[in-house]
Amino acid sequence: PFLAFLVLPWPCFAQPALEADKLNLIKRATVFIQNPAARTTGSGFVVAVEGDQVFCVTNAHVVGGRAGQSIASEVIVDSGGPSPRRSRSQVLCLEENEDLAILSFTLEKPPAPIPLSSSVDVPETTPVFVFGFPFGEELAAHDRTPAVTVSRASVSAQRRDADESPFGWRRTSSSCRCSCARA
Repeated sequence: PFLAFLVLPWPCFAQPALEADKLNLIKRATVFIQNPAARTTGSGFVVAVEGDQVFCVTNAHVVGGRAGQSIASEVIVDSGGPSPRRSRSQVLCLEENEDLAILSFTLEKPPAPIPLSSSVDVPETTPVFVFGFPFGEELAAHDRTPAVTVSRASVSAQRRDADESPFGWRRTSSSCRCSCARA
């Protein structure tokens, strides 16, 4: 499962657009990740903040490396805006089989995390909003960083495993157990 986008289940049919405060919170918490050594880019999502320590979730293939490594991945907050902020990240948790990674980075005045829930029922055909950087740097204007893409879609399929975490991550190994992965 690729985490190219963050999908949030808010009824698209019940409201023509997300409320401005929700939209801004989610866009600010959506980060652009670059790994120049591996020549990869991707989306990440701030899920926890402790002071100036920020934790985000992304795909393992975006960052490469192993848990605990300080790698050349750079997290860009406020990408596409007039003042993007950059920070080098550290891989806290990496689950190659699930293609998930949790990164840690430091940033003054970090964005608020995206509120997560373990009780959301999201059946197929549920309208959702999708956030991310699906085209990497292709949508960046001149020498700037790309802006967050926001789209509407619907859930087309689900995969559920018998031994899964509240967020749908299978508990098949201990490699993603860290202090920032709390329910």
